[in-house]
Amino acid sequence: MAMPSAGFAVLFLAFFMVIALAVISLPESHYRLSSCSCDETEWDLEFLMHFQLGSDFLIALAYFSIPVELLYFISYSEVFPFWWVVAQFGAFIVLCGLTHFVAMWTYGPHTFKIMLIQTILKVLTALVSCATAISLVRIIPVLLHVKVRELFLKNKAEELDREVNFIRRQEEAERHTRILTQEIRRSIDKHTILAIMLEELGKTFQLENCTIWMPNSQKTAMELTHELKRRVLQVPVVVPADDELVKAVQGSTKALMVPVDSVLGVESSHEGAMLGSMLAIRLPILRCSNFKGGTPQRLDTAYAVMVLGLPKRSGREWGPNDLEIVETVADQVAVALSHAAILEESHRIQDLLVEQNKALHLVRQEAETAVLARNEFLVVMNHEMRTPLHSIKALSSLLQESDISPEQLAVVETVAKSSELLSTVINDMLDYSRLEDGSLDLDLRLFELPCVFRDAANFANPMARSKGLRFVLDLSSEIPKHVIGDEKRLLQVTLNLIGDAIKSTKQGSVVVKVWLDTKEDFSWDPQKPTWRPAFCDGFVFLRTEVQGTSMLADCGRSKLFQKFLQGENAMSGDHHGHSGSRSTMCEKIVKLTQLMSGHLWIENDGSGFGFVATFVVRLQLPTMSVSVPQKETIYRDALKGLKVLVTDDNLINRTVTKQLLENLGCQATVVESGRQCLATLAQPGSMYKLVLLDLWMPDMDGYEVAIRIQKNIHPERRPLIIALTADTDKSTQDRCLKVGMDGVVLKPVSLMEMSNKLCSILRRAKVYYNVR
Repeated sequence: MAMPSAGFAVLFLAFFMVIALAVISLPESHYRLSSCSCDETEWDLEFLMHFQLGSDFLIALAYFSIPVELLYFISYSEVFPFWWVVAQFGAFIVLCGLTHFVAMWTYGPHTFKIMLIQTILKVLTALVSCATAISLVRIIPVLLHVKVRELFLKNKAEELDREVNFIRRQEEAERHTRILTQEIRRSIDKHTILAIMLEELGKTFQLENCTIWMPNSQKTAMELTHELKRRVLQVPVVVPADDELVKAVQGSTKALMVPVDSVLGVESSHEGAMLGSMLAIRLPILRCSNFKGGTPQRLDTAYAVMVLGLPKRSGREWGPNDLEIVETVADQVAVALSHAAILEESHRIQDLLVEQNKALHLVRQEAETAVLARNEFLVVMNHEMRTPLHSIKALSSLLQESDISPEQLAVVETVAKSSELLSTVINDMLDYSRLEDGSLDLDLRLFELPCVFRDAANFANPMARSKGLRFVLDLSSEIPKHVIGDEKRLLQVTLNLIGDAIKSTKQGSVVVKVWLDTKEDFSWDPQKPTWRPAFCDGFVFLRTEVQGTSMLADCGRSKLFQKFLQGENAMSGDHHGHSGSRSTMCEKIVKLTQLMSGHLWIENDGSGFGFVATFVVRLQLPTMSVSVPQKETIYRDALKGLKVLVTDDNLINRTVTKQLLENLGCQATVVESGRQCLATLAQPGSMYKLVLLDLWMPDMDGYEVAIRIQKNIHPERRPLIIALTADTDKSTQDRCLKVGMDGVVLKPVSLMEMSNKLCSILRRAKVYYNVR
């Protein structure tokens, strides 16, 4: 652009100079007004000169004002790179103005001086004009380039304005979205969230109506659940879920335009009002339930449809920014609905947990009440069952010390052994919770192993003979004579299995085989083949098999074996509904004794008519340092002449206890209440060394009597206080020692046990008082 402009300026200047030289070279006759007759015209010469004079003055004035104006406006510009060009133009314009100004004096007679000044000014004007024309050859291309740059910058400024407007629209969209998001997140209720969204969208876009369509439980139709403007008639409004527009909206992640005459567009209009431009977008609902206030529903991976309609009278259309705002709001609403669903589910679970906790609390209260009632029942049963057993055991022990025949002695010893076993069984039954949780303690002591099975045979033989059965006991010669274990538990399990075998056998025999298991010959339970005994040095595993050769009919089978035989008969359809409580008792006794490492199982013998009950227990072999126990001795010398006061409200117990003490050489006095006991001890000259107190007395229990004895009698004269009770729980014994009693004797008690217990208490008290 610069080079063509400069060439054009040079050509124009050259053409002007040629014309000027041609005019100057003409003779005077060509331009002189020799033929002009000014008098013949209507114009006066003086009148024309006045016009020329005025024109020269105005031209001069204009030429003088132009530099002033340039200097005025240029002074306000901080950067202007063409000061020298302005100076040339200023000089050229000023000289032109002076030339016209001096020419005002040339229209009349004038002096040579005026002519000289005009000539000088014209020469200077000619020089400055040529210099300015030459300068323009360089300046005009630069100015043209500046103009192009100006146009470029103008275009850039317009583009920048468009970008600024776009950013402002984005900020406006973000502001609307932020406001909507804040309003939506203020609530955690689905209905409130949707209502707020409709209200805020209506305010933002000045909507005519906005509707939300939810899929029904069968996903066959879209139901109108929320609307910006409520209808007068609240009737169900539905559109088919298989409508092409509905399917298109649900399948697209973007907002779609909705024709006004479509099914979705017509049903979204409020009370028949015609809507303008309409827009639809899907709303993901991860979990929606009870949107219509009815039965809770759950729809997984479902989409609702939101339709937005502008007023028709406004003539507005949805723009890109509007679509972006709607899509952003839809995403935020989807997140808010998912959060609301999660919170709703959390609240539902919390309510369910509260209800379950209430139910559990009621069940716990009922269980605690049942346990309390059971414990109270067990306490009563314990006392009521042990009280008569005390008489049996005590009297049988007295008969053992009397002069009777060997046959009678054998019978009495059987009765005594039975009473001991019955006492153990009562303990287990009354303390069933310890049996359930496996905390049952074993009474480990050295005993003769063959004697246990011989005692069991003494019990079993009369029972077998009464049914016409033959009882056989086969003891292996390899079993050790003495072992360490719980003699009573072993006898209890053996008698349970033998007794039920005799009941279950109609005819034939009951055979009991006892031998030691080894690693090589061990045979395991077919119903639980994973169980294996842990063989180790110092221990043996004793196997006992109780086999019956013939069974009764199904209705006559013992409940003991039904539970174990059900597993085998299930394949053949032989079902029984018995509980097998006693077998469960025996199994738990064996399984839950860790030191004995026991296992119990029952199976058919293969013939279909017999059975085999097997149990294996681990017993410890005695070391060389353990001495074989000798027959216990009754210590009568230490108790001879000892004055004892027996306090018991039961006449039989008082009589039996008195006989035991008198047989031991004691001087026993009996009273029937706690008040009589205190009155007897308060009598002058009372020298009782022992006081036996029954804890269960109606007027004043044994605890209260013991407290009053310690309060009323000086410690140096106070007798030893011993509780005589049938309560076997540890809490009773601890309470007795806590109130200051010196010992506890548990009912039932034999002569030998009474002797040993009293001597132990006396020795302990003697050491205590000597130290004190």
